Amino acid sequence: MNLSLKKCLISVLQAMIVSWSVNILKLASEFASSADVASVVRRIERFLLRGLVKQHEAARSIIDALPENSRFILTMDGTSWQLGKFKYYVLAVGICFNGISLPICFTFLPGHDITSFVEEIDIMERVVALIGHGRIECLLADREFGNSNFIKWLQINHIRYCLRLRENLFMRKEGQKKGRKLREVLSSLKLGESVVLHDVWLMRRNTKVRIYATRRTGRNGEESLIILASPLECDYTEAIYRKRWTLETAFRAMKSAGFNMEETHLGVKRFENMLTLLMIAAFIDGLVKIESLPIPMMKSRNVQRISIFRYGYVNLLHDFWANVKNEAAKPT
Repeated sequence: MNLSLKKCLISVLQAMIVSWSVNILKLASEFASSADVASVVRRIERFLLRGLVKQHEAARSIIDALPENSRFILTMDGTSWQLGKFKYYVLAVGICFNGISLPICFTFLPGHDITSFVEEIDIMERVVALIGHGRIECLLADREFGNSNFIKWLQINHIRYCLRLRENLFMRKEGQKKGRKLREVLSSLKLGESVVLHDVWLMRRNTKVRIYATRRTGRNGEESLIILASPLECDYTEAIYRKRWTLETAFRAMKSAGFNMEETHLGVKRFENMLTLLMIAAFIDGLVKIESLPIPMMKSRNVQRISIFRYGYVNLLHDFWANVKNEAAKPT
């Protein structure tokens, strides 16, 4: 970047921190420029369209800020984003860390709310290119990703997984020809009980998996049957699968509890670049800050008082205003 673009990048990040929003008009009102708001809006839009900060570069910065030689639990999930009159589906993969998922890869899928195994494999190939096979502990994902094609690809690439399966999925025991719905196989499982099916169960394409199941009461008070598929040699249970929710926590931080991402009416390309800037603005700074000053804990519940996302934001805002005060105190 030349000096003008660097100044624009810094001004956009500062405006995001101060306004706690990614709405272009709000950013323009907090922009470090004497130009009128309409001119600043056009400047920000042109900057976002160029996409000078690449997604993989921001992801690499997040990975470099994590402990060296550590193995990562990955989470995959999708969410719908309402951007003005447009609705987009975002597929993302994050790294579980400190009670939240740090998003390192995401892709926009306009026009539909579900993904194909081709799109799932594509984003995982990008993740593997970033961190390598050796640093992946396992992948966690919900029912929409528990298909035989995707699981087969994970097995071929020696990536461990813990994926939820649908209750109406047909599977069969090894050595048998007739399949049964998992709901029927687990019909005798009582509320509060868990079980591991010791027989080897096969999905389509003769994909062998280990089945763990538990029946519990859901958030709405209704019974829910959680069925998890994992490699035969793994002993994953619901305890590790719960970490999948950390990616939804990250989505919430960027939406209603964070920078209010849905306030913007940007198109896909500009919005994708804005999301990359957001990764820089809060997640990376939060990772850097906890190395010297850990997040305070609530003793009564033994949980962190704030998320790493908000921790990064609070520290950025503190540093920004401290710099403003120092500049104001200098003699003219």
